[in-house]
Amino acid sequence: RARAEALARELAAAAVEHRCVACEFVGVPLELASLERVATTAREIGEMTRELALRALILNAGIAYRPYARSADGHEMHFAVNVLGHHLLARLLAPRLRAARPRGRIVSLSGDIYCLTRGCSSDFSYARGCNPTGALAAYCRSKLGVLWHARELARRASLSACAVHPGVVGTRLVQGLPECAVQLVATLGLVLTPSQGAWAAAALAMGDSEPQSGAYYHCLTMRPRHHGGPMLPHELPADDPAGDAVAASALYARCEDLCAHHLKQAEMIVDAQAAAA
Repeated sequence: RARAEALARELAAAAVEHRCVACEFVGVPLELASLERVATTAREIGEMTRELALRALILNAGIAYRPYARSADGHEMHFAVNVLGHHLLARLLAPRLRAARPRGRIVSLSGDIYCLTRGCSSDFSYARGCNPTGALAAYCRSKLGVLWHARELARRASLSACAVHPGVVGTRLVQGLPECAVQLVATLGLVLTPSQGAWAAAALAMGDSEPQSGAYYHCLTMRPRHHGGPMLPHELPADDPAGDAVAASALYARCEDLCAHHLKQAEMIVDAQAAAA
């Protein structure tokens, strides 16, 4: 919570600097590796914004290149944090996003590195200890899972949902890369500042034109052809793994099964609140 509150203060200071005096920032802790804590955070956000319209949800948090570990719920950690935790958060906040006028948007952050794999599942494992190959594979799989999830969320949840590659951003996530890779992208001038890296997701979440739901956007190709025009989705090759509709549907169904207990609890709370009203 202290870290979330510190970030809120940092954002508030930046807002004042840019004369966005109407902005208010509140830090809420979120532990994506625990479905129980994700559900708690979703309830807290719902209470805090009860009188407000929830217009955008950017699923930005993530981990990369970590030694093998399992989450509190027993899932490989990259899958748990980058895919499953976000699935539950999005599903629990979806009713509030649907109720907004115009309807709310969900933007999920993926990355081109997904193309190094063709699968994403909850049971992936790799050798413990120093295993950069396994950790890279786990991260790639989770980024493909993010694309599949955004596609299915758009299809099933009656929401505007899309995924975006923000670029290679100089955050602690990049610091988890092998040193040779970090030096390569830095030498080529490919590393964006956090502010630069936030542009693509913010433009899709808050821009005047609603993104194409279920699409994948890329920071290098998404700028509109004319001022005020819609952002341009990234065109995928026919054999691209991100376009595997069967696999996307199966992953979404698996996430639903793994989150079923918490989704049912949320329904019971809503029903009880409706009965008491």
